[in-house]
Amino acid sequence: MFSIFSSSAAMYIDPAATTYIIQIGAAAVIAIGTFVGIYWSKVKRAFKKKEEEVLIAKADLINYRKRKDEEVVRMLKFCNEDLIKQMLPVLDNFERAIKLDDNNLEDEVSKFLEGFKMIYCNMQNIMGSFEVKPIDGTNIPFDPVYHNAILVEKVEGVEPGVVIEVLQKGYIYKDKVIRPAMVKVSE
Repeated sequence: MFSIFSSSAAMYIDPAATTYIIQIGAAAVIAIGTFVGIYWSKVKRAFKKKEEEVLIAKADLINYRKRKDEEVVRMLKFCNEDLIKQMLPVLDNFERAIKLDDNNLEDEVSKFLEGFKMIYCNMQNIMGSFEVKPIDGTNIPFDPVYHNAILVEKVEGVEPGVVIEVLQKGYIYKDKVIRPAMVKVSE
């Protein structure tokens, strides 16, 4: 027999009881380990899910910033578009007035239109400084992006689909058509 104490009132441990206690302890350790393992796997899954949510939110924020920056750049690039569109009829009226001029440079109308020509030239320079360019139109193939066909006419010696006359100038503002040219096209 095995003695724990050296005194006369020695306590003896039964080997069968010892085995039973060890088995209960081992079962408890296994149960606790299983519980910890299950809980740990749940914690890892929850952490992984939250990590994915954070990555998605981060990507969404990056995409939002990109879209916002592109929109701001676009808005700044074309910020004067409305003003320029309102100025185009004024340019058209100047062109119509200048076309009234005849070859007699001594009459009152010609002197008056000379001032119009100067104002028109200044306005054309200002429009050019804002990157506004007239659309070329005569004797080129019709392009619906740049032209708006108002009339169609059969002309001898001209291929079909060619612009034969510009009725109203069109304009491009920084590579964007802000007004297509109104044209007459050959049939």
